[in-house]
Amino acid sequence: MGNGFINYMCKKFFHPASRDNLKRAWMAESYRKKLEELRVQYEKEQDLYTNKYVLDALSTL
Repeated sequence: MGNGFINYMCKKFFHPASRDNLKRAWMAESYRKKLEELRVQYEKEQDLYTNKYVLDALSTL
């Protein structure tokens, strides 16, 4: 009954070990990583622009 039951449960949409749910979880994790990389890149660019603005402001004094 163990092998049959596991096989049966893995085909259910709510089971965390089903292939569709594993694929969804993997895709969500890769999307989350991509957003984090873009956020870090955006923060670096904003820091660069802020530093340039401060340097330009100081050079006019």
